[in-house]
Amino acid sequence: MNDEALPIEANGVIAALSELPFVSQTGDSFWLSEPTGHDATDIDLGERYALLAIEAARKCNSPVLLAFILRDMVKGGTFTALEAGFLSSVASAAKAGVLN
Repeated sequence: MNDEALPIEANGVIAALSELPFVSQTGDSFWLSEPTGHDATDIDLGERYALLAIEAARKCNSPVLLAFILRDMVKGGTFTALEAGFLSSVASAAKAGVLN
């Protein structure tokens, strides 16, 4: 995915991203969260983060917001219970059609 292909200023995506607790306030990362090391806690936190991200994507009518988050999650190079909780919730929402 090419960074230029993602129109981050369209539809208030930047404003929506800035409201998310796991997004860097300097704008250099859309996934800046450290796991606690307790899997159950991290799964719950990842699930809550996903719900916030889905709501922000709906609010600005731009699912590309999720692409930014996933891109930076991959860039981070780790997959913990935090990321698993996030992705599980996004997948469940997609399956249920909640993203529309």
